[in-house]
Amino acid sequence: MKRSLFSQTALTLGSMVGNQGLQIAAGIAISRVYGPPGKGLVTYAGIAILAVIAIGDGLSSGIARWCGNDPQRAPSAHAAALRLIALVSLIAALGLIAFGHSVSAQHALLFVGVAFPFALYVQTMNGFYLIAQRVEWTNAASVVINAGSALAMLVATLTVRPSIDVILWLWTGGYVVGAAIIFGGLGGLRAARAAAPDVRTATGELVSFAGRSSSAGLMTFMASRVDVFIVAALLSPTALGNYTLALAFGELMWQLGRAVSWAAYGRVATASLQAAAALTAKVTRIVILLEAAAAGVAFAFGPALIVFVYGPAFAAAGPALRILLPGMALYAGDAILTYFLSVKVGRPAVILRVEAVTLAVCAGGSLATLSRFGILGPAVATTLAFAVSFSVKAVLFVRSTGLGVGDLLVIRRSDLTRGVGPTEPAAVAV
Repeated sequence: MKRSLFSQTALTLGSMVGNQGLQIAAGIAISRVYGPPGKGLVTYAGIAILAVIAIGDGLSSGIARWCGNDPQRAPSAHAAALRLIALVSLIAALGLIAFGHSVSAQHALLFVGVAFPFALYVQTMNGFYLIAQRVEWTNAASVVINAGSALAMLVATLTVRPSIDVILWLWTGGYVVGAAIIFGGLGGLRAARAAAPDVRTATGELVSFAGRSSSAGLMTFMASRVDVFIVAALLSPTALGNYTLALAFGELMWQLGRAVSWAAYGRVATASLQAAAALTAKVTRIVILLEAAAAGVAFAFGPALIVFVYGPAFAAAGPALRILLPGMALYAGDAILTYFLSVKVGRPAVILRVEAVTLAVCAGGSLATLSRFGILGPAVATTLAFAVSFSVKAVLFVRSTGLGVGDLLVIRRSDLTRGVGPTEPAAVAV
């Protein structure tokens, strides 16, 4: 049975909270046992896998674009997506494994390479669940990938204290099991795939659209994470551990916004342009309100809480966190705008250009300030880059829809009610 947007948001948020709780516990244990260098290594792997997720998001968006308004296209899109997953994984996964094996400073990328095909499969196939409005399957996979692997790492760290490689293998295993769950829920599409028409056409369409969308996604990833790679390359493992902790602590507040945005994606993809624009504006308003409130709390209590929980070795993360928070609160509304402009308006190439500018701001600012200010420099550059990204996309949204900037930023009484969203067409059967 199709769930309401409110119930899907609640379900998604519940799974995110559970995931994050165990990830926090595992992170604390790893920080206490392995120190900032060990914490930095595990977090670095978690950040690097986001590049794979960005590629999968592009394919997922291509699926939504290709069959969101025509459910009969789903089997062809499924067959085409599997071909692309196999091709991309063969090239990229082997390259990451080889690079991580040969360069000691990038050892975490070996595990990212092993997890690559499974993470890409999960993220790509999420597209079918989103347009079918069955996020409970994606939530189940997310629980295993995040909470399941975190629980395994937590238990291992507290009991046998293995090498950091064993911890990373447990992290990798979460993606393998998560992919199995996603595979199990697609029985209808697998059965129909053999007789799917126009697989070649679907492949061409996915390559064309998803290529642009994935490029934009990768650029978005680099624009929001290039600071981490710069810190990893130019500063010490301890600095990397502190900086990634500040980012991770700040991103805790993103869970609220992600739950609302994720539950709305399927409706945005399948609704009329006018209805999708209204829903996107509403979600943006709600997300920014929630994130601003969370940022205020984190600014006041975050630095002291970091030292109390993770130990004095992570004290440098507190000031960096406070600098990052304003940009992170605003950037939380960026995801739904990006999805609307890319999928509904069909302009992923514009997103690519916007993110290229964001990347230049973040990378240039980080490199210019790193030697003088340490991890505080990249924090300032990242906040500025996040503000640039959201502002430009807000202008593009206004121009594409005729709505005003106030529609994106000013909360309304009706936003606090449960009723939301347009009526959707028939969902894709998975």
